[in-house]
Amino acid sequence: KHSSLPIRVDDFKMASTTAMLGVVGGLCLVLGLFCSPCHAQDSVDLRPFESMLPRWLAQFSLNKTGEYRFQPHLTAPHPYASSDVAHTLFIVNQLNLSASERADWGAHINSFQNASNGMFSRGSPPGGSSWHAQGYVTAGLALVGGKPLRNNALFDHIAATPELWEPTFGSLLHVDKEHPPPSNISAGCKSIWDCGQNVASPVAWLAMTDRVHEFRDFVLWYFKFLTSQADPESGLWCTEGQRRDFGLANCVGGSFHLDFVFSFMKQKYPFPERQLDTVLKLRRADGTWDGSHDPSYLDLDGTFQSTRPSLQAGKSNWTSVQTGCTELLHTTAKALNSESVLFGTLSDNTHVLTGSLAIVAECAKFFPDLIVTQRPWRQCLDFAPYI
Repeated sequence: KHSSLPIRVDDFKMASTTAMLGVVGGLCLVLGLFCSPCHAQDSVDLRPFESMLPRWLAQFSLNKTGEYRFQPHLTAPHPYASSDVAHTLFIVNQLNLSASERADWGAHINSFQNASNGMFSRGSPPGGSSWHAQGYVTAGLALVGGKPLRNNALFDHIAATPELWEPTFGSLLHVDKEHPPPSNISAGCKSIWDCGQNVASPVAWLAMTDRVHEFRDFVLWYFKFLTSQADPESGLWCTEGQRRDFGLANCVGGSFHLDFVFSFMKQKYPFPERQLDTVLKLRRADGTWDGSHDPSYLDLDGTFQSTRPSLQAGKSNWTSVQTGCTELLHTTAKALNSESVLFGTLSDNTHVLTGSLAIVAECAKFFPDLIVTQRPWRQCLDFAPYI
């Protein structure tokens, strides 16, 4: 047992999430109505995007509370689509649901849970891997104030069986072309970027279902083990084989998923200053990490691994973090405010947009003067630790 870790299981109860969201939403509304009309010189105005958002939502809507299709041409409801829209509306502070609407949305998401093993469906076409679906669909459920109807049999078995802990998480953390993880835990992952999603999912699930206290020894071991496996040179979870096979940016993508679980559970990053230094060096002049014209999930990964390690290191390089947010917000706003982009690449499926909005929310959390919106946006990962 590693009781020295600063975990207090009562900190991670999700039962009060609904009440918390109501208080925060009300406060944000008040602030949004009464904020100053003066904006910072470098700020971006996202109200054009917000005005188009209802049309973006309409192309996926199935006209029932919480029911959405994954792609505009599909006809069947999809678990990722329901979670994606919950995330989208939560971030832009427009998830205004009555108690009955929350219940209906939650019941719809729970309809995708397997009755025998408690696993959520990935949908068709799949929104992500099997283990990713357990974290992400559950996060959408948490944002609407719900919980899964059933426990996840696989995650419970792993958490309750100490001899499985290191073989499971060690093989996922050390994945490279020469060391693929066993198929029964890989869910198809082949690099630290996608295998990192698997590493995060079981503890995120326990946190979002109020079950950390049931598996306290496992959770304590989990954070101690992950801390011991981080690379002291880069500050990331990144082995020599992973750098060789996939590159350092792939490790940024993988480490992000561990970071948001560490942050939600109030754990210290293993090497925050080295992590910050690595991530800032990989950032491009336009504030992106991906380098494409449209914002990507890698840009969210890099942003989160700029703000949060800097805070843990006493706001180290904070000016550079702010500069990066400023540049990335301009890149992101250009895409979001473009009708051709919003209804083009950002409408390929419901999941594409979520990452872009989370980028804005992360920068707005620490630099609110950099964006102009109808209501203050919120970082979903602070309420439900999976994306």
